[in-house]
Amino acid sequence: MIESGVIWLKGIILFAYGAPASMDDLPAYYTHIQSRKASDPAYMERVRNRFYQIGTSDTLGSITKRQAAGIEHALRAFYGQGVKVYTAYRHTPPFMKDVIDQMSREGITEIYTFSLKPIESKQNTRLYEKMVDLEVKRLQEETGKDLHVAHIKHRELEPRWIDVMADRVAEGYSWLPEETHRETAVIFTAHSIAGKPEAREWFHNELKRLAGLVAEKAGINSWSLAYRSAGKGELWAGPDVKDVVRQMAAAGAKGVLVFDLQSLTFNIEVAYDIGYDLQELAAELGIRFMRAVQPDDSYDFIIAVSGMIHEFLDKEAAQA
Repeated sequence: MIESGVIWLKGIILFAYGAPASMDDLPAYYTHIQSRKASDPAYMERVRNRFYQIGTSDTLGSITKRQAAGIEHALRAFYGQGVKVYTAYRHTPPFMKDVIDQMSREGITEIYTFSLKPIESKQNTRLYEKMVDLEVKRLQEETGKDLHVAHIKHRELEPRWIDVMADRVAEGYSWLPEETHRETAVIFTAHSIAGKPEAREWFHNELKRLAGLVAEKAGINSWSLAYRSAGKGELWAGPDVKDVVRQMAAAGAKGVLVFDLQSLTFNIEVAYDIGYDLQELAAELGIRFMRAVQPDDSYDFIIAVSGMIHEFLDKEAAQA
């Protein structure tokens, strides 16, 4: 249903993995991800306890909604009420089909997608883009509507994001006791990916380039690269971040600062993989620990993202 007096023409979709609205949604959420594990009562009890330990509502879902609202507000400075930002999820409502149908009902004629991942890979961004393409094709076949679809691409290693990430890294580094600065290990991480060696090598090289630019901007001279959340088997990218922390401590590090370069929105995996779990490990090793915070829905991040979207839309309009 179109709001009275409002005609939205441009619709922008932000992707995310999932957004359970309640603790009661967790069984359905994890069943959608992996039904075999979710059918194990002991596994689901561990999952619930993890969410309870964070002590807030699901961070990924709630922050993603605020990001969408902030980006929409910023873009309306340029497009008035001719733009609306939507969220769509892979494992919880609203699913991509529902969002595409909603956009159609609300009068959207131009559909755009934007990934909140600095490095776009087959495992994340392109999978969601393909889902959009398939749903738009389905809708067009059902309704005969002529819809324009484009996937917004930011520049490789976008400088505006690097500025935001470097600010968080520098802030985390400064917070550690000054006497530990020279002996603080800075570790950049990302969710490990599985696949062919060439795909993992490409992703690693891109991540290494990004880490170098963020470190340079933050004034960090020495850093390491590691991965989190790897599955079982040899096809996952490494080394594991816990192993790197152990190596740094054995080499004499007195502190460790960790920052995830790909998950710019705080989520349950970040909370544990480079949060609670590493904090516990650091305590065992007798070193200081700090996790640089994610940009989330901060003002500078929203302005950076909306700027990238506006730049893309302007270029597309100029070429039309």
